[in-house]
Amino acid sequence: MLSRIAVVCALALLATLSSAIVVTEPNSVTLWTSTGPNQIAWRNQTGDPSTISLRVIPHNVSTYTPSQAFPADGVFASGVAIDAHIYVFTPACLDGVSDTGARLPTGSGFKVQFINTGGTGNGTVIATSNMFRIEPADSATACDTGGLTSVEGSPTAMSAIAGSTGSGASGSLSASAHSNTAAIVGGTIAGVLALLIIAGVGVWLRKRRRDTRRETIAYSLRLQDRMHLTAGGGKARQAEQGVA
Repeated sequence: MLSRIAVVCALALLATLSSAIVVTEPNSVTLWTSTGPNQIAWRNQTGDPSTISLRVIPHNVSTYTPSQAFPADGVFASGVAIDAHIYVFTPACLDGVSDTGARLPTGSGFKVQFINTGGTGNGTVIATSNMFRIEPADSATACDTGGLTSVEGSPTAMSAIAGSTGSGASGSLSASAHSNTAAIVGGTIAGVLALLIIAGVGVWLRKRRRDTRRETIAYSLRLQDRMHLTAGGGKARQAEQGVA
């Protein structure tokens, strides 16, 4: 029974890994700015929904005060293609014109949630980033230069803006992403190995109990045979004494 449970759990764990979104940005070293541009990056697997919504959630707060940046639920992008892999959020340039004055709230403990909008489980949260900080900024240089509005794109197409997202050095982010991925893979492998060990222990215990039961039964049968032989020998001696 234990072995079956362990195998089922291992298969479920592997299935979860094969369909999980890995959020690489924002992460624990990311610093967003209140004006943007701010980058969200991820990797997806076969089986993920075709489109997602993106939502910023603050620490221990369920809703925001509605603003130009986003509504009370914190959703700032809808219908984003899962294969885009990058979304650049520039709240101050929402209309694609000069700085509109829209600003993100600032502080620490923010996260980005990925919400399913294109498949089974519509409306459910399927991935969440690590916590990050949002720092205040006075102006949006992207708006002043006629630059980025909030857009989605591929890592190749958007690579030129990776250094201007307020997330620090690109090398640090890349190292962090690889570190996060390695941690996820390592944890999954460790979990599978632990389940296999549990299954092995369960099989060994069941075999041990079966062998012990067989040995006990065999010993009981041998003991009964000895008792019968002893009883038969006693009766024979009594018969001989009676004849004598």
